Amino acid sequence: MKLKIYTILSLVLVMMAFSSCLDASSLMDKEDVGDLYEKDVFKDPTYARYFVNDIYLNSATLL
Repeated sequence: MKLKIYTILSLVLVMMAFSSCLDASSLMDKEDVGDLYEKDVFKDPTYARYFVNDIYLNSATLL
């Protein structure tokens, strides 16, 4: 009886772990800002933040 409870509990935990990973691709979705020009980037703080984040992202991939 004890083995059956552990088996069912393990199965439920594994199913919960796999079901929590089904929509993980949406976590990596990026907002497309389109074509930006240098003069426009530094006029808007949001675009400036995207610009700086892109610099950090590209430098991290080079390491």
